Amino acid sequence: MSMQKQLESRRGSPRTLFLLPLVFAAWPWSMAAAQGIAEERARVVQQIGDVKEDDVILFPLRADPGLVFSQRVVEPGAQFLRLFFEIDRPGADWGLQVTQGEDVLWETSEAEIDGDGFWSPQFEAEQLDVSIFSATSNNELRLILSRVVVGSSKGTPESIIEPNQLTSINGQDAWILELGRSVARLRIVGDFGGTFTCTAFLVTPELMLTNQHCIASNAEAISTKVDFDFDVPGPPAEVGELVELLDSDFDLDYAVVRLRQPVGRTPLELDLVRPDDDDQLLIIQHPGGQPKQISLADCTVDGKLVQGRGSGMTDFGHQCDTLGGSSGSPVIDFSKRKVVGLHHLGIADGSNDLFNRAALMDLVMADMEDEVRVEIERGQP
Repeated sequence: MSMQKQLESRRGSPRTLFLLPLVFAAWPWSMAAAQGIAEERARVVQQIGDVKEDDVILFPLRADPGLVFSQRVVEPGAQFLRLFFEIDRPGADWGLQVTQGEDVLWETSEAEIDGDGFWSPQFEAEQLDVSIFSATSNNELRLILSRVVVGSSKGTPESIIEPNQLTSINGQDAWILELGRSVARLRIVGDFGGTFTCTAFLVTPELMLTNQHCIASNAEAISTKVDFDFDVPGPPAEVGELVELLDSDFDLDYAVVRLRQPVGRTPLELDLVRPDDDDQLLIIQHPGGQPKQISLADCTVDGKLVQGRGSGMTDFGHQCDTLGGSSGSPVIDFSKRKVVGLHHLGIADGSNDLFNRAALMDLVMADMEDEVRVEIERGQP
């Protein structure tokens, strides 16, 4: 019998769950470092919601096979919800289903889970029902619903050289459209309680490059949804997942992440020759988490060597228009059609003013662990 039929025949009165805000999750660095990156994200990335947790134990299970547990999740006013489940104690022959009313939105099972925790997809709902099913009696499974992403509208940080000349990628030259196929929007659940968007691009069919201030831990990588071909409003044409943070650096603000499966798209070609002042650039990006856009008009190098995120001269400045959500975009030399920098927003000393800069690609590549750099070099077009 399918889980849906079991749900219809055995549905009990689900429990209702209201969650408390998450302050800080476990973090591999010091609390000061965690606080620092949280503050930076609040100023430069596109926040799209909050994360709440209460470690709700989905237990005890009913003894008989079939529907063994029900839980209702309610977040009034939420634009969307995502759920994270921890496997506190494994069981056998179980399945989990998320529904809204009589509609089955998603289901998974023991055979599909890799690791001791898993994320659901994103649901456009403010109320969900979670049901656990067992094919055996007295199942020892114990799941914990530990995190709930609650989508909401947030302000958008911007660095625009007026007038705003961001333009949809639709209708651009064929070579720009082809490069754009390898640029994706990231939807990330942060370790600090927020959920936000960034941009990333393929450097091999399986590896992507983005900012470290976007993905700073393996848990954040695993939480991420990768939206390819998000060029018009509506659901993305292809949604991928990340499985690993391979390498990263704070000062150069890069993160190399691995997709669950390689994709049939041509990676962007990297150029280790540094750009000069006034060179024409192109940035393909997801500003504000919106459908893909480009900055091309008046998009030029403005300072061929400037201070980066750390104290070193690791970046170049540029005049291209960006918004929060553009973090991690490729900065492309327009004439060569190759990536010369990794975009991130800067914050001027002593103020809240934002300015555009990009980490130099030759420094990013030179900083990587040898095995990561070699894998990228072998996967380049």
